[in-house]
Amino acid sequence: MTAQKATARKEPKTTQEKRIVWRKKSAVAFELYSSAYRMAWIQISPLQRREQPDIALRLHASIRSQVKKGATDPYLIASEALKALREVSPKRREATDPSFIAPEALTPFEK
Repeated sequence: MTAQKATARKEPKTTQEKRIVWRKKSAVAFELYSSAYRMAWIQISPLQRREQPDIALRLHASIRSQVKKGATDPYLIASEALKALREVSPKRREATDPSFIAPEALTPFEK
């Protein structure tokens, strides 16, 4: 019985203990976010950064959502965030690529 008590996780009782636990979790999440963002940012070319001024915000949102979901590997987080940046919606592609024709703009004969 004492072995079970020794191995059981001790729950924080006081407000001070809860704050300490929260700060530790926040520090770990911040380190995870920072390293994933740094790895992903290096992979984005300066030309792409200039062409897409909102790329930093989209990268931030992708990494933040993955950290919130519980991802723990910064390499995996960074690669998933870069994949999300490459997936471009038709409206965004239409704005950046003049040769792109949206599917809804085609007539039945052109489809």
